Amino acid sequence: LKAGMLDAIVEQVGPAAQFYEQAEDGARMVKLEAGTDKAYFWAGRVNRFEEAPIGGSRRAQELAGPNGGTTLENLTAAKGIKLEEWIPWGDGKNELITETWREVSRQFARDSAGTVRAVIGPDFRAPTGIVWDDIEFPELMVNAKVNKIVFVDPVTGVEYSSIIK
Repeated sequence: LKAGMLDAIVEQVGPAAQFYEQAEDGARMVKLEAGTDKAYFWAGRVNRFEEAPIGGSRRAQELAGPNGGTTLENLTAAKGIKLEEWIPWGDGKNELITETWREVSRQFARDSAGTVRAVIGPDFRAPTGIVWDDIEFPELMVNAKVNKIVFVDPVTGVEYSSIIK
């Protein structure tokens, strides 16, 4: 995480060693390991403009829980890390929040292992800057610990496609 971001997290959870690892360059990094075959990613929704859209973080958490999995949001909460709500469009005030979420998402993808699942809906909040497209998916593709990415329909919960690496 970039300067200032880790310090804010350390302030919340304390300097407990189980939350950190040393990077090659000596910097501390937050560990965001879900466990092998446990990581669930998400992006987009179905019927986003309806009264009750399907998808997003809540739906990914609903699908992950019964399968022993976790989302980034659940994992950070379990570690006592409180991140401000991510706002996809920067207005100058939210740049640190947006960048923190992007870096935490990057670390979650880097720390994932085995089979990961992606609950991806077709409707996105923003036309560009989608964390799944820009950060998580590319990181998962180069992560040697990840051997398969399975896509899950947010409506049915059915796994419909996968990439085997």
